[in-house]
Amino acid sequence: AYGRALFVLVRTSNPGARDFQDLESGSEPLFVRVAETLEPLCRRLAGSAAWSNLGIVAGATYPDDARRLRQVLPAALFLVPGYGAQGAPAQDALAGFTPGPDGRLEGGLVNASRSILFPKDAAGATDAAGWERAVDAALDAAIRDLGDASRGASGAA
Repeated sequence: AYGRALFVLVRTSNPGARDFQDLESGSEPLFVRVAETLEPLCRRLAGSAAWSNLGIVAGATYPDDARRLRQVLPAALFLVPGYGAQGAPAQDALAGFTPGPDGRLEGGLVNASRSILFPKDAAGATDAAGWERAVDAALDAAIRDLGDASRGASGAA
């Protein structure tokens, strides 16, 4: 709606997320209550489209929570931090995704800033070209890793 989108912090990937997001609110943790509160607006902003313009942050470091959030917010796109430098594997980063009409996983964007911009191999770079090669290799590895996990999770070839 209106050519814009908004992502709300619901379940972040950092260890300190538990300090507030796990607080009990009735019978559910706070992050679930926030998602439940967003659901009517999320649905309205999706309209007839498959995905809403209201998305959420759902950290890869909490894959079970991402699956729970997908149940609550089936039309929300997930912005997924925590893959790469924070240690979540590709399979966990895709936990909140869902099979699309063609069987391929969809429903989110995986973020891997630090692991791509500051790859381990760049430490040995002696010039900008060496740094660029290390960044390119890290990006290729992330794409390959996420693609492999996606094919494994969705059963697509």
